[in-house]
Amino acid sequence: MSKSRKGELAVLILAAGGSSRMGQPKQLLPWRGKTLLEYAIDEALEVTDHVFVVLGAHFSEIHHTIHEKNVEIVKNDLWEDGMGKSISKGIEHLMKNNSFKAALVMLVDQPLLDRNHLLALTQLFQSSQNTMVCTDYNENLGVPAIFDQTLFPELGKLENDFGARHIIRSYGHSVPSIPSKGKFVDMDTWDAYKKLFKKYGT
Repeated sequence: MSKSRKGELAVLILAAGGSSRMGQPKQLLPWRGKTLLEYAIDEALEVTDHVFVVLGAHFSEIHHTIHEKNVEIVKNDLWEDGMGKSISKGIEHLMKNNSFKAALVMLVDQPLLDRNHLLALTQLFQSSQNTMVCTDYNENLGVPAIFDQTLFPELGKLENDFGARHIIRSYGHSVPSIPSKGKFVDMDTWDAYKKLFKKYGT
């Protein structure tokens, strides 16, 4: 699925969390001359022109920094319910537009999984004809992941803090995947962010 096939793939960036362990909005932390969220948006726009950002905590502050970006904002007032609610809010929004055949779900705090990884996922999705492709974290599958529109109703029912994990697991190990190659880093604390920024973020 190339970028030229407009109207088929939407990217859903999950950026609604409160960053409680960080002590400040993670979405606005510096990364390669941008904020983490701006960086995620720009990488996603290399995949498709249809990028949606789910915001919740610190909505006004974060929205102000990206209001000129070519993205559509989805507000999740129930962001404290966890990632599952952010996915369902985003998917419900996409379902109002029947032109989307699939959704690539990604997190704002995984900058090492950049456009190259996202493009590899889209290529795998197109070639596999599967309803789902995921990122492989040493035998555990997760996001970034692409879900076919046939899975939208199931994703739209998510409510907990486990995201799409149980949906991915229900399909077993037959799900095609792209290895993360050690690029997943837990960026939930200030120390973790500083270490990652020093090595990759400047």
